Amino acid sequence: IMLGDGNPLWMSFDRLKQIVEMIERYLPSCTSIASDATIQAIERKTDAELAWLADHGYRMLYVGIESGLDDVLEFIHKDHNNKEAREQIARLHKAGIDFSAHIMTGVAGAGRGIDNARATAALINELRPVHICNFSIYVGPVTELGLDEEDGLFEQATPLENLLEMRELVSLLDVPETEL
Repeated sequence: IMLGDGNPLWMSFDRLKQIVEMIERYLPSCTSIASDATIQAIERKTDAELAWLADHGYRMLYVGIESGLDDVLEFIHKDHNNKEAREQIARLHKAGIDFSAHIMTGVAGAGRGIDNARATAALINELRPVHICNFSIYVGPVTELGLDEEDGLFEQATPLENLLEMRELVSLLDVPETEL
């Protein structure tokens, strides 16, 4: 069962526990629960709460890592830096919950794709997600980033730069080719 789109882990542990117990009661054949989560939502849970969730079928969290560059995370107003991501993902591993890393090509802007790929690949190799999902950034004209672009504070990477960034990132991942 996938618990909605959003960040269900942000709910209080008591509320999330109620939902998991309802799944166990009404859908006893369910063997796996998953949801999206932010680093801050993981941080809000105690080690004992994470372990309880794992013991009761919570198997996967989809976490927006986005970039291995802290200045990029700060620029896009992400809720964490990479030190915090390392700490919280280590807690997930300890509890027995897997995670899928969501990353973004193009998020560092024009001319920074290769640096972003290298930093993100190093982080991914360290964190060891079971899946990686890439999103290429699109900047709409009325978004905050679009306004930053208008003001000259951000320049989008070209589609070719995004492709080269992805190629660099994949070449640096420490996984067998059969898993790519």
